[in-house]
Formats: sequence, structure tokens, C-alpha cells
Amino acid sequence: MKFSVTRDTNANRELKRPMPPQRPMPTPAQQRPAPQAAPASAPAQAAKRALNTKEQDMLSDMLGDLIGTRGAYLLDEKLAILGKVPVTELSGTLKSMEGRVFAIVMDGVMDKELLTIAEKANVLYAIAMDTSVQSSSRTQILTSEDI
Repeated sequence: MKFSVTRDTNANRELKRPMPPQRPMPTPAQQRPAPQAAPASAPAQAAKRALNTKEQDMLSDMLGDLIGTRGAYLLDEKLAILGKVPVTELSGTLKSMEGRVFAIVMDGVMDKELLTIAEKANVLYAIAMDTSVQSSSRTQILTSEDI
């Protein structure tokens, strides 16, 4: 008995995909102008605004509640408490919550190291019992005497 072998020529063909049409490179006259940078970022603008008296009273009450606890409140833009942590854990918590904390209220002294972390985390307000830092370009520092 003889068997004949036939080859399937369709199996050896490569599938060819249609190439998308290529666009010519625009000439310099056709290129769009680069977008203009915003005058100031949203966090920078928010930090420049003054707190109203209601907000100052709320922050003052929160600071009063923390006296003797060595704790810190993390606040959102509406000054709602996101969480309460010991001051010793504040640096790590700020690093992990980068961009979500609007303000911190703490029973302690704001120092340069903590301020640097707060600035990197885009914290706009730092309210503390006292501060060893003179000023900040990103984070507004307020003490118990200021509010």
C-alpha cells in the first residue's frame, strides 16, 4: 500500500499585517508651540492663602487636644483627620502618604529634618507647639502662638 504525502502550502505562509500609514514629519512652521508652564502649582497657591478664622480655630482646638500626647494629626484639604500617629512615626507615615496630606498638627517641635520630609510629601501646613526652623518655601509653619 502506498501513501501519498501532500504539502499544505498555506501553513508555510506568513501572515502579513497592513502597515499603518506613515505621517510625514512636521516642518518647524507646522509644529505646535510648547505649552506654557502654569504660573504656580496648585499646592504652592494653596499654601499662600491665609487660613480663615474658622480654620484657625479648628487647628487651635486640634493642637490643644494633642497637648501631652506626643501625637500628630494628619489632615486632608477639608481639615478632616486622616489619622493620628505618634510624632516618632510621623516621618515614615508622611513618606508613605505622599501627596495626600494637606496639613499636620503635632504635639512637638518642627525641626529641619521633619520639615524636609513634609515638603517632599507636599504638606502645605505644619502646625506645631514650637519650631526650630525659621521659614519654608513650600510648607507654611505655624506654632501655637500663631494660631
